[in-house]
Amino acid sequence: MKKSIFIPFLFLQFLFMSVYAQKSNYYLEDQIFITATYNLVVDKSDSITQGGFSNGLLVGYVRDIPLNEQRNFGLGLGVNYSISHIYQNISIKSLDDGTTDFQRMESNEYIRNKFSVSYIEMPLEIRYRTSTIDKHKFFRAYLGFKVGYRLRAYTKLKTQLNEISYYNQPEFNWWKYGVYLNIGYSSWNFHIDYTLSKMFKDDTFAKPFDPSQDLIPMDMNMLNIGLTFYLI
Repeated sequence: MKKSIFIPFLFLQFLFMSVYAQKSNYYLEDQIFITATYNLVVDKSDSITQGGFSNGLLVGYVRDIPLNEQRNFGLGLGVNYSISHIYQNISIKSLDDGTTDFQRMESNEYIRNKFSVSYIEMPLEIRYRTSTIDKHKFFRAYLGFKVGYRLRAYTKLKTQLNEISYYNQPEFNWWKYGVYLNIGYSSWNFHIDYTLSKMFKDDTFAKPFDPSQDLIPMDMNMLNIGLTFYLI
């Protein structure tokens, strides 16, 4: 049901962008981009710690929609693909009975532990820049809101004994939404985005080291910081 709603939405979005393109007689900017990020887990329990280099990649197309004659102020509407890799100390294992086991680990219990999540995203931006039709180096500030639908999630745990992966556990939320900012000059643009939604469903908890202690809520949001490069 979710996919049946999502696919027509994408079709209508690209139909709108194509019609607008036919009416545009002037230049457009900053439509195809790539973003590399360092990902921070925030708004979490103190029992959840990050380790390793948590990173992400975002590529996409945002249709430039100027709203004034100078074409330096307008909107952006598009579609992106993103993937994030989060290294942390909670093992996430699928069990034979169909449930998922979340367990806090000591640092000496594993070599590497991560979960990775990919999304298809729909961004809407408010765009300001100092560009002209013949000026290719300019200041830009793009503030946006985006909604994402999860394509895939998997976890990977590597120990001294083995390495094992699990896929698409039901505790990962299907939808995410958040706000972001791209600001910079010429090729160098600072990117920051904050996910307003939680990574996991509300009733998801991890077991602590000590069974007598309280369960650890898997509440976490993402704060991603990096660089954006506009190709066209």
